[in-house]
Amino acid sequence: MTTMMRQTLVLVQIKTNDGLTGWGEATTIGGLAYGEESPESIKTNIDAYIEPLLIGQDPSQVAACMARIQQHVQGNRFAKCAIETALCDNQAQRLGVPLSGLFGGRVRSSVPVAWTLASGNTAQDVAEAQLMLEMKRTMSRMWRPSSARWEATRACGSMPTRLGASVKPCAECACWLTPASTWLSNRLPLMTCPVCRD
Repeated sequence: MTTMMRQTLVLVQIKTNDGLTGWGEATTIGGLAYGEESPESIKTNIDAYIEPLLIGQDPSQVAACMARIQQHVQGNRFAKCAIETALCDNQAQRLGVPLSGLFGGRVRSSVPVAWTLASGNTAQDVAEAQLMLEMKRTMSRMWRPSSARWEATRACGSMPTRLGASVKPCAECACWLTPASTWLSNRLPLMTCPVCRD
């Protein structure tokens, strides 16, 4: 676990010969404490390995561009996602439709904003949850809380909350989740479950 004092994100801009500019974004939290990609590695790998693969390719063929990247670049999921988003944004502009139009249309006009309560300190998490409620945020995520910490934070207000066990499956998380399953089944509206990355 790590404490975040700042957030860095990577904005990807793809300019094509027909004068269009597509945008993508990649954000990871906590540097390499959370996963195998960081904003610095995302930028470096896009500049050094992914960008050269796209030069001269037909940007209207998003799937072909992504297949070419996949063939030559292993992993780097956040970097690839940012590139694919920028290519799709570019294609949507080319077709004169909103980006959602490429994927069957919009189903909502807004999405709830999630934040993570992961300080490990119940009082701090409760204070942060109360602040987020005042700001009209509607969802929180707690990382491996004790039952007392979970209940104290939930008691500060009515909010949908989800619980994240870990960023990846491990024996430690399985041992923590198994005894908690009865308690969780009655109290947990939504639980984020780790899945295998590959």
